[in-house]
Amino acid sequence: MNERIQELHKQAVAYALSVCDAAGVYQGREYLQVIREKFAELIVRDCKAIIKEVYVNTSPAQPGLIEANRRINQKYGIKQ
Repeated sequence: MNERIQELHKQAVAYALSVCDAAGVYQGREYLQVIREKFAELIVRDCKAIIKEVYVNTSPAQPGLIEANRRINQKYGIKQ
């Protein structure tokens, strides 16, 4: 896993530990499900931040979606 994905996973685990009760349950969901859901949420938030940054900082001559895709792939270590 790339470093960013590892960091987001650590954040998801920390979140689950902070919200789950002694039985490992939070709002009817078990510990591992809480981690998975939070992990996915963090990835989506991270991608949205990349896209927002690209559109704010991209000149009209540069294709924004292609640049956002490139940055997301780079950040998560995805090879095309």
